[in-house]
Amino acid sequence: MKRKLVLLGAVMAVIIGLLAGCGGNISQNAADDGQFSLNLPGFPLSQPMTVSIMGPHAGVVDWDEMPFWHAISEATNMNFQFTTPPNQDFLTNLNLAFAADNLPDVLFGASLTATHQIEHGAVGTLIPLQDLIRTYAPNIQNVLDAHPHIRNSITAPDGNIYALPTINLGFDAIWPVGPVYYNGLWMDALGAEVPRTLDEFTALMFRFRDEMPEILGVDRVWPISATDEMVWLRVWMLSFFGMTSRAIEATDGIVVHNTTTDAYRAFIEWMNMLFNEGIVHPEIYSLSGDQHNALGASNLVGFFQSWHSYGFLQTDQEQALRNPMLRPIVSEWSPNGVLPRSPGFSIGQLAITSNAQNPGEILRMFDFLYTEEGAVFANHGPEGHWWVYDTHAVTGQQVRVLAPGVDPEDGMSRGRVTPFFGFPAPQLIPPYVPRVLDHVNIPIEATFVEFLESETRATMEAYGKVNFPPTMLLQDEADIIAVINADLNLEINMREAQFITGITPINDDTWADFQDTLVQIGINSLVEVWQAAHDRWLAAAQ
Repeated sequence: MKRKLVLLGAVMAVIIGLLAGCGGNISQNAADDGQFSLNLPGFPLSQPMTVSIMGPHAGVVDWDEMPFWHAISEATNMNFQFTTPPNQDFLTNLNLAFAADNLPDVLFGASLTATHQIEHGAVGTLIPLQDLIRTYAPNIQNVLDAHPHIRNSITAPDGNIYALPTINLGFDAIWPVGPVYYNGLWMDALGAEVPRTLDEFTALMFRFRDEMPEILGVDRVWPISATDEMVWLRVWMLSFFGMTSRAIEATDGIVVHNTTTDAYRAFIEWMNMLFNEGIVHPEIYSLSGDQHNALGASNLVGFFQSWHSYGFLQTDQEQALRNPMLRPIVSEWSPNGVLPRSPGFSIGQLAITSNAQNPGEILRMFDFLYTEEGAVFANHGPEGHWWVYDTHAVTGQQVRVLAPGVDPEDGMSRGRVTPFFGFPAPQLIPPYVPRVLDHVNIPIEATFVEFLESETRATMEAYGKVNFPPTMLLQDEADIIAVINADLNLEINMREAQFITGITPINDDTWADFQDTLVQIGINSLVEVWQAAHDRWLAAAQ
């Protein structure tokens, strides 16, 4: 399910002070006639300039038809030429363009891998950006100064920055995947509190199993269910045992692979107990999405992962306010509590190639996207197309509402206005963007969004941990990791399922055999490679 921050965001708040006063200005004329002015520092250019751009097409309209690019062109005196392969084929086309040395001036939303950046930066195909940033891009400079860990992660081993990231400061960017919830109807029926310890959680699951069938008038319920071989739910439940990943994790500079730890064995043994006791759905490794969702719609699941709980339980948003999110669980293996957290940014979204005639002015233009105003403009487009200003019927405030003729049920409508739709693109997304209302009579309050934010910030900001910071890998490091992981992940998936479902009993002998197999596949070499990369990342932070 796509997260649409623009549609779900709360009312605009003042962004962090570091961005204040650095960006361009969007004229916020209250008229709804589509008149719009976009003022960017240093623009328009005295002479026209042509810029070629390559980026992924999300399948809505061609980029040269988008009001976003028209407004940028008018404000800067830049003319744009676009190459936009379909999103699903973009990587293939990008690699062909690199191979044929047939690149545009700008790679936009390209999700360039570390390998792309290191390899093509080394030969000069992608130009270093750090000096240009200091001269032409004060907003980007401020963001990187305020978030040095992001600078470390986008800096190649040779010390250069070859591509800029998407940075998301929105509350839901903290989630590594969709969060997990307790079924609020069940909690209310039992008068239960949200668990804070592993023992409390386990006891609640047994209460779900034993008491809810009679309350609901059904034969049985499933306290815990999941789909996709438990891949989305697992990352949260591992945190009960102090882990934020089933793979590599760095703690105080030391890298381990969590499947080799006592904590992972304890997790497996605990899950096996829940499976044997009927707490976990017996087909949790094979349930289809439709089967799992049908259980939710029938109110037969007590603890589940979903972007928004009302979608899984098929209730309204008011009822969803009663479905609490997971709180950090304290245990012998996690005495302080921890939750997995996303780094909140993705690398490789804007690069300038050696074909660009005036890279400084190009970067100056894109610098606007790393401001509050630029983020709103990128996601909404200019006034009069997807949105207009209007006066709210109750409050009298100037609010953004869907433009005349825009169908609120048309999920593609925004993608006809702006390319910031359907893939990561270079920008800084602030903590809030203005909510676009269907009409002026709709309540301004975004109660469910406020609930999500409150639940998220109360837990993730205090207890969230990124298992491993995004790190630039050398080509030989990436090759070693890819080869080892191909076999390693298959083995871990198979053994975990066998242990939890009881196909293979868990004892010292079977566990030793599992660990020996991981060593034979190369898990120690994998850890060594990641340790070297992490040491390099830490050194860059000094």
